[in-house]
Amino acid sequence: MTITVPQDVQSRIQALIGSGDFASEADVVSSAVAALERERGEIAAIQKGLDDVAAGRVRPLEEVDAEIREQFGFAPRT
Repeated sequence: MTITVPQDVQSRIQALIGSGDFASEADVVSSAVAALERERGEIAAIQKGLDDVAAGRVRPLEEVDAEIREQFGFAPRT
């Protein structure tokens, strides 16, 4: 596969390789795609949360806090 990118992007890719963080252009692109996939997953999760709030599918913070504290053995909030 051949990808053509603007010169400023190519310079940034080369800088990342030059820093030693990446071994090749392919490594930079692979990491960028993985980051984009993570970002999209996070955005979808946030949207689901917003949709739940809009639909009234929520629980009081105090209830959730108490449940988490019990589950992980944390002291109850006083």
